[in-house]
Amino acid sequence: MWDFRYDVPEYIFGEEPREWLVMNRRRILASGTVIALGDGDGRNGVFMAQQGLRVISVDQSAVGLNKAVKLAEKKCVTIGTKCADLASYTIRPDSVDVIISTYCHLPEKIR
Repeated sequence: MWDFRYDVPEYIFGEEPREWLVMNRRRILASGTVIALGDGDGRNGVFMAQQGLRVISVDQSAVGLNKAVKLAEKKCVTIGTKCADLASYTIRPDSVDVIISTYCHLPEKIR
């Protein structure tokens, strides 16, 4: 479903990050590693990379993540990506400093 939705020329949610991230960027670390869950075509992950963070964008859509990498290149930053189903994706507790999940709607059991 998401591959189909992201398989269009435009960025379906735009290229700018969620307003919440912009308003709260000072609360997010000045450096470190961030995982952006359900990052789709990358607007939030790219924004965090622009803030100096090492970003791993995780999404189930390879199409969306490919667009995320292109957006990062356009904005002169780098992000890592991981195509994964969040129902089975495991995050090692000591591997990241921040986890961001904005509008990534998951069933309670997975959250």
